[in-house]
Amino acid sequence: MRSLIVILVIAVVLSGCTGDSERADPLPQRRVLATITIIGDMVSVVGGERLEVATLLPVGVDPHIYEPRPDDVKKIARSQMVFANGLGLELWLEELIRNAGGARPVVYLAEPLRSVALVERTGAYAGHVDPHLWNNVEYAMRYVEEIVRALSELDPDGRESFSWNARRYQEQLAKLDRWILDQIQTIPPEHRKLVTSHDAFRYLCQRYGLECLGSIWGITTDEEPSAEKIARLVDDLKRTRVPAVFVETSVNPRFLMQIALDTNVKIGGTLYSDSLGPPGSPGDSYIKMMVHNVKTITEALGGRPSDFDGGDDARD
Repeated sequence: MRSLIVILVIAVVLSGCTGDSERADPLPQRRVLATITIIGDMVSVVGGERLEVATLLPVGVDPHIYEPRPDDVKKIARSQMVFANGLGLELWLEELIRNAGGARPVVYLAEPLRSVALVERTGAYAGHVDPHLWNNVEYAMRYVEEIVRALSELDPDGRESFSWNARRYQEQLAKLDRWILDQIQTIPPEHRKLVTSHDAFRYLCQRYGLECLGSIWGITTDEEPSAEKIARLVDDLKRTRVPAVFVETSVNPRFLMQIALDTNVKIGGTLYSDSLGPPGSPGDSYIKMMVHNVKTITEALGGRPSDFDGGDDARD
């Protein structure tokens, strides 16, 4: 008996000595990285407990003008798969990937939708496509399909789980799509005009029956607003008598606030465009972000928004 106790003690001591080094900051079996919080949320819903999902950009940061930090390379190097929007939203990503070394799949969720992407007609980015496809919920559902496909290749044993999570999520998104259509219809037709800080909402307008009247910046904030564009926007606001304009959480509001003051148009609220909100905010998930944006727009333009009943949380 004493010999057995001694053997057990030695085994415990040895396991303690070797365990610390083996468990020190281990690489999880499935660690994936998303560029922006909107995509990170979608991947988290589909991946469920089988994944550890990190996001490269912090909440509230504009991806168009993001300047990578030294630890971003480390985040990529420690990931097994990277999810990005693509279509020019993250122009800084390719260099980061190269600097991280190694080999890992990079999944550009908007790339399969390139054929339906809107093209910028004027300005420094003429000919470039608009990358903000997630503001059309039908296109967001295509993002989810791509996420399921990519995760199933990364973790074949999780295919059934990913598909199940995605089906529940898609049901919610289909309800959200119908709900948005209903909300916009409550806005008086002459007021269905949207003015924002930059052109992040053209897919929202296209799908749900709004006119994107204008903005300070085009499809990216990585350029100075032109005097000509601002003058045209001022004229349009005076001519159409739009009830309200909208600033964005990830874009400097001062230009649009000054224009609103000069034209005597109210600020209708703040929209989430290229980033979710912080935890606990009205926009801390993709669905909640869309609901907040649509209710804010609908009410400020004279409509009668209703609550969204999306059913059970797809994360449960």
